[in-house]
Amino acid sequence: MAAFSLTSSAVNITSPGATGTSTITLTPSGGFTGTVALSCTVAGLAAAIDPPTCAVPTPVAIITGAGAVTATLTVYTTGTGASAPTGHVAKLDKPLKRISTVGGSVSMSLLLLFGIPARRRRWKTLLSVLLFASIAGAVIGCGGATNAATTPANPGTTLGAYTVTVTGTSGATVQSTSVTVGVN
Repeated sequence: MAAFSLTSSAVNITSPGATGTSTITLTPSGGFTGTVALSCTVAGLAAAIDPPTCAVPTPVAIITGAGAVTATLTVYTTGTGASAPTGHVAKLDKPLKRISTVGGSVSMSLLLLFGIPARRRRWKTLLSVLLFASIAGAVIGCGGATNAATTPANPGTTLGAYTVTVTGTSGATVQSTSVTVGVN
């Protein structure tokens, strides 16, 4: 039966922010010739910060004879000092915070306005309700701000062991190999 197999070499990355490579060898057997589409996925530490990513720059390998063909897997890590992932959330949080502050102020104003009996509603009462709602909205809106000075630095890719699975597909034939990646 015509098929192919994949083998790989381990990758050791000495620090977050560095890259590493592995040579993926595609070896035909049983007279296999054709194209093999390559892809990769990373698995590893469940709570990893900025886990490694991978790429196979030549996503299609062409086997034309009995000889093995190689492709290069590149593993990328994130360096230290970049903005922490929570900093990105804070940017999205600001419009939502404004909406919730305004919405809370309006809701409180309406609640107080309709909570006062109609015969007691006067312009002074309405003014005091609006003033109270404005102050409450300002107090509510003051908390939770983040900026670059208070956002902790990103420690980079979490140190540890990861596994990259490289999969080769050609028609109905699917083969894979596991690449051990150490980030030290």
